[in-house]
Parts: sequence; C-alpha cells; structure tokens
Amino acid sequence: MKRYLILTIMLLAAHGFIFAQDTTGKQSIQTNNDEVQTLFSGKSHHNKRLPGWYVGPTATYTQFGGKSAFMPGIEGGLIINHFFSIGLAGSITANVNNLYYQNVQDTMNAYFVGGYGGVRMEFTVFPKFPVHFSFPLLIGGGSSAYLHKYNNLHNGSNNGDYEVIEWNTFFVLEPGIRAEVNILKFMRFWIGGTYRWVPNYQLMKTSGDFMSNFNISAGLKFGKF
Repeated sequence: MKRYLILTIMLLAAHGFIFAQDTTGKQSIQTNNDEVQTLFSGKSHHNKRLPGWYVGPTATYTQFGGKSAFMPGIEGGLIINHFFSIGLAGSITANVNNLYYQNVQDTMNAYFVGGYGGVRMEFTVFPKFPVHFSFPLLIGGGSSAYLHKYNNLHNGSNNGDYEVIEWNTFFVLEPGIRAEVNILKFMRFWIGGTYRWVPNYQLMKTSGDFMSNFNISAGLKFGKF
C-alpha cells in the first residue's frame, strides 16, 4: 500500500511538473510573440491591446520644376496593434534660394515657397522584426507662392522685403514605401520613397505637374511601439 501511495504521489508530481512546463512554455511563446526585436536593446514588450504612439522629424529631397528642393518636416500618430498607425504629418520648403524662377510675372523673377500636410496612415509588415517594411499614405493639402524680393539699394544692402506675386492652395495625395529599422525599443530609423500627386495645380506661368514628383525621405521615430 505504501508503495502504491508513493508511486501515485510521484505520478501526480510528474504530471504537475509537465503541466507547469507546458503552461510556462505557452506563456513564453505568447510573450515572445508580443516582443518587438531591436538591434541594440534586445526585446521590448508592449501590450497590443493598448495603442502605441510615435513622433519624429523627417527630411525629404524632391524637385519642383527641375530644381532641387529640401523639405524638413515632422510626423506623429497612434499605433494600433503594431501594424497600423494613423496621425498627422507636414513639411515645408527650406532651401528657398535654390528655388528661383525667372520671368514669373513679365520680366520679374521670383522665389518659390510652399508646404503641405495632412492625415497620414501607415501599414507595417512584420513590425516586430528588427528590419521591416511599411506603406505610408498621406492625404491632405497645402499652399505655395511666388515671392519677389526688393533690394534696399539706398543703403547698399542686398537685404530686402518680399512681395507675394501669387499664391494658391492645393490637394495632395502621397503614397510610398519605407524600410524601417528598430534601433532601440523607443527609437526607429527609416528611409524610403514616395510619389507626391497634386492634381489641377494652378500657379501663374507654372505647369500643372510642377508639384507632382518622386521624393526620397528619411527620418526617425521616437515613441512606444
């Protein structure tokens, strides 16, 4: 009888150990599925039931009318279930001196300035891998203008005042693709390309496809992923 009791206790203990191992294994697998892998800080855990968030600077190279333009900007939003994000983004022209066009109004030359922004959505493929891809889409609008500069000739200075020759507003649709790297649990780096489509663009002595062009962009994301 004592022998059977000891055997029964050993079987129950073994069964409990196996059950505990199995439960721990399942929990470990589930936890691993929720972990985001990074390059330099191992793995980070984020409850997928709670939305994450991010914000970060952007830098874009593009062209307007054959002239190179640099557009710094900012973007941010909420991250839903790791895969989908929705938020806002915007950028403006920075190197205005390079965007100089002749005979905009009769023989008057002018500088081009502009910016745009809107709602930004993004779907990410395999977001928990250290390197992955995403597909952003921006839907919004913007404004642009031609500025003419009057020099202060009376004091020999090249500084002067600007006059708006003409300005407009426009609709913009910008889809793209990005390669993104999880550097740290709170920081990501990305680089990618987009196509900016601006239909029915109207500005004096400017072609309708002046704003529509391919872009190369890069940036950082800081937040809770």
